[in-house]
Amino acid sequence: MPFLAALLLTSSVAQNLMMIQPTIQLPAGVPAVKFGALVVTFTGQRTRKAIPLELALDDTQQSRGLMYRPSMAQNSGMLFKDEQMGLGAFWMKNTLIPLDIAFFDDKGKINDIMQMQPCITENCPIYQPKHSYIGSVEMNLNWFARNGFKVGDKVEFDLKKIQ
Repeated sequence: MPFLAALLLTSSVAQNLMMIQPTIQLPAGVPAVKFGALVVTFTGQRTRKAIPLELALDDTQQSRGLMYRPSMAQNSGMLFKDEQMGLGAFWMKNTLIPLDIAFFDDKGKINDIMQMQPCITENCPIYQPKHSYIGSVEMNLNWFARNGFKVGDKVEFDLKKIQ
C-alpha cells in the first residue's frame, strides 16, 4: 500500500507541475518569460511537504520572478537558484502580491525567512538576508509559518528533474 500512495502522490505532483505556470496579463511592451518547474521538498521538525514550484535559474527569469501576478495559488511559488553562495538582495518592484522568502545555503538549510510587501512605485524597499545563500524560495505571505517551517529546516530538490 505505501508504494501505491507514493505512486499516486508522484502522479499528482507531476500533474501539478504542468499546471503551475499561470497566464499573466503583461503590460504593453513587456515580453513573456518562460519558467521551468520543479518539485521542491520542505522538511521541518514535524512536517514534510513536496510542492511543485516554478524555477528561475537565469538572469531573465530571476529578474522577472513573480512580477505582474495578481494572485498565486495557495501552495505555489518560485525557486531561485544561483551558481554560488552570495548576499544579493531582493525587491518587489511590480510584484502585486505579498510574499514570504526563505533563503537557503548550499546544504539546503534555511538561514533566513523574510516577509516582503508588494511595490508598484519606483522606490521599492530592498530585502537583504543576514546570511549568505545559494538560493531562495518565494511563497505566499506567511506560508512557511502556516505550514510549520522555520529557520534551520531543509529545502531539497533535484535540478536534473526540471520540467
